[in-house]
Amino acid sequence: MALKRSSLTIAGSGIATIGQLTLQTVAAIENADIVCYVLNDPTAKAFIRKRNPNVYDLYQLYDDGKNRMET
Repeated sequence: MALKRSSLTIAGSGIATIGQLTLQTVAAIENADIVCYVLNDPTAKAFIRKRNPNVYDLYQLYDDGKNRMET
C-alpha cells in the first residue's frame, strides 16, 4: 500500500496581528487541509477563519493556571 505524501507548514503571525503575514503565509492558510493555531487576537482568528473555515484552536489544549511547558 502506497503512503500518501503529507506536509506540515508552520508560520508565525508576527507581532502586529495580521499586518506581518506574508503572501506566502496567506496562501498556505488558504490551501491547507486544516489550520491549527494558538492566537489571542480576535482579528487574527477572524482573518484565518475567513480564508479557511477548517480550523482547530490549539489553545483549548492548555490547562488554566499551568505553564505552557507543563501542559
